[in-house]
Amino acid sequence: MGDEIECGYHGLRFGKAGTCTYNPHNSAIPRAARIRAYPAVERGGVIWYWPGDVEKLDPRLIPDFGFLDDPAHFSFVRGYLHVACSHQLIVDNLLDLSHTPYLYPQFRSDETSAELMLSATISKLSREQDRIVAYRLIGNLPAPAWRREAFGIAAGPVDTRLYLTWFPPALLYFDSGACPKATPEGEGFCAPAAHCITPETAVTSHYYHASARNTRPNDTEFDKEHLGFLEAAFIGQDAPMLAAIQKRMSATGDLFRLQPVLLQVDGPAVAARRIFNSMITPEAEAAIGGTAGKLRRARRVSRTFPSKLPPSISKNNSR
Repeated sequence: MGDEIECGYHGLRFGKAGTCTYNPHNSAIPRAARIRAYPAVERGGVIWYWPGDVEKLDPRLIPDFGFLDDPAHFSFVRGYLHVACSHQLIVDNLLDLSHTPYLYPQFRSDETSAELMLSATISKLSREQDRIVAYRLIGNLPAPAWRREAFGIAAGPVDTRLYLTWFPPALLYFDSGACPKATPEGEGFCAPAAHCITPETAVTSHYYHASARNTRPNDTEFDKEHLGFLEAAFIGQDAPMLAAIQKRMSATGDLFRLQPVLLQVDGPAVAARRIFNSMITPEAEAAIGGTAGKLRRARRVSRTFPSKLPPSISKNNSR
């Protein structure tokens, strides 16, 4: 209701500060009618809210998905998936796209083999403060026929880029596209994407995604196709694989404790996990310290009471 939230059960309305502003049942507003309010910022059709310590709030930490605010240059599709694995496994999956020619046979080019594609790939990993950027460039190979037809990519050899930026804990920006060699990236096919994962439990996640393109503007029928083949690949191929991995790891499985065999292509995912662990460990230790402090205070309080109650008190309590 405008800038207020209306309760769908009894119709009470609450303002931005969380206080009740309207009671349809009578004019009096109950003093206790208050809900918790969270600082929020809206960008690109996404609402970002801060559930933590307000003193640590910094809107500058919100990733810049500027393409979502640029309809003049991009058409985009959005989607949501519920995934039966931890948010970290989804991040692992997105940061390591060397599985693409194997897990997605429908995306493989008939003109090149998986081995040729991997041998033509140049990868670089950059760590920038609390984020990482994984650069992946497939040089001078033709794009798959389906991709050329769908997005209007030039025929013949092209450089295909996929630059992945990971922001902790589970947000990724994809700068992807393709263009003939020596052509500026911005003049070729551009397909930026945002992948935002919110943990639901230790082993389930909410996965929100938005993918854009600078071709086929205002084509609502192709929008359906675009979203369809993206989600079909994840639902039919990625999700079952990730769920199986999660099951094998167990509900509380720690990847590093399992001593996995690491490949060179695992560099970005491993770097993201280490940064995440370095950030979450102090928070966990602080929480444990706070709990320990409460327990110590509780023990001191308990020692001020006798171990056995006087008979009169025991008798009164039994009534």
